[in-house]
Amino acid sequence: MLLDKENYQGTLKKASYDDANQVSLIDNDGVETYLLDEMAKDMEKIYAMDRPSTCDSLFIGAEENYVIEFKNREYGKISSNDKREIRKKAYQTPELLLNTVFRNLTAEELTRRTTLLVVFKSMEDKEESFGKFADKLNHLANGNVPRIRCKLGQFKNTFYKDVQTIGKAEFEEKYLPLLGTEGN
Repeated sequence: MLLDKENYQGTLKKASYDDANQVSLIDNDGVETYLLDEMAKDMEKIYAMDRPSTCDSLFIGAEENYVIEFKNREYGKISSNDKREIRKKAYQTPELLLNTVFRNLTAEELTRRTTLLVVFKSMEDKEESFGKFADKLNHLANGNVPRIRCKLGQFKNTFYKDVQTIGKAEFEEKYLPLLGTEGN
């Protein structure tokens, strides 16, 4: 039994809803996305297996897809277990997508077309001075290449074309307008 992606449409507001705090990280109801957590819940029921760990949403654009994981916490308050869980979701999401939404693509084609965005409430780090120092060294060594957090750099060019770990403000400034104009 194949899942129909159209049954999992929602908005960024719904995709970023935090059950524990009962609030959405993103208030935008205008951008349509696919709710991967809902898809994973149905897969668990249909196939009588453990629920796949997935990122929160998938945005399908004309040229590029965006897999998005929302974390309604400051980056500095993310534990090592939280980071491990984020990596697990980043790792398992392409498999879910290849077996449901993108059955006509190879893993390599999906990688070339997909960017992973992990969006935190803010990117403030516990070790603020070290973070600034590391960002400065990274900037000097690589130009203006943003730092990829949570050990997700290894996923770039392996499972995703690009990986970004960003704060809510940067997401709303840089990506929200892009997603709003791309359309599903």
